[in-house]
Amino acid sequence: MFAPRVTGVMQDFHSNNELLASFVVSVFVLGFGAGPMILAPLSEMYGRLPVYYSGTYTIFVFIFMQETYGKIILQKKTDKLIKQTGNKSLKSKLDDGLITRGHIEHAIIRPVKLQLFSPIVLSLSIFQGICFGCLYLLFTTFSMVYTEQYHWNSGTDGLSFMGMGIGSLSSLLVLGYFFDQILLRKAGKGEKKPEYRLSPMIPTSIFISAGLFWYGWGVQAKDHWIVPILGTVLVGFGYLPVACVSRPILSILEEADVVLSIGTSTDFKLHRSSPRGKHHDLSG
Repeated sequence: MFAPRVTGVMQDFHSNNELLASFVVSVFVLGFGAGPMILAPLSEMYGRLPVYYSGTYTIFVFIFMQETYGKIILQKKTDKLIKQTGNKSLKSKLDDGLITRGHIEHAIIRPVKLQLFSPIVLSLSIFQGICFGCLYLLFTTFSMVYTEQYHWNSGTDGLSFMGMGIGSLSSLLVLGYFFDQILLRKAGKGEKKPEYRLSPMIPTSIFISAGLFWYGWGVQAKDHWIVPILGTVLVGFGYLPVACVSRPILSILEEADVVLSIGTSTDFKLHRSSPRGKHHDLSG
């Protein structure tokens, strides 16, 4: 949802800071760590209804938010010009002439084409999907491990997410600096291409594997509760570059074609979400 609009957001804020652009996409990761620590005690004290109410209130966000899809924005401007000039022959630059059924078919076919004919989108989508599956596998087992094995109550159980938050924040601070250094070194005096930011993802992915091993080993051996949490710190540190990997790819495709960014975003989300159920079954 956020990645295709990074370029537009940076233009709205009149900023070219690449670290800020990465922060726009990755800041949601901090919610994984901070949210449970804050909401878990409140849930124990006040129950779950306040959480449900706050989730319901987000519906109003969609009512008051402004449109960000380029195709719709241009169509609204075109309709306004037609109304002002009376010239019904005016058409939006992105108007493909499709009816609603054609739009639905096009929206379904486009992600499939990207999977078949764009190896970079397919490979990165699968990789990101596996990493997301592992991440949600951890989220699924946190409550079970720390309540049954370490006998934490539902209030302190939220502290088990602390490692992910610390790791993600550390990754944001450390890798944000190195991302810029790598980009400048590879670009030299030439163009700064978004794909130059993909290379740090390779070494940092090792932290995900190491963190999963550390977490599983600590739980299996029934070590002190801090041992598994230290493993999740490594997972959070390695996960953030993977979470941000869609931004360079989506930025490239958005610059080439505004419409393509929606299909690519769908493709990423399809692969990112599909392994979750399987990992949840394995965790059971």
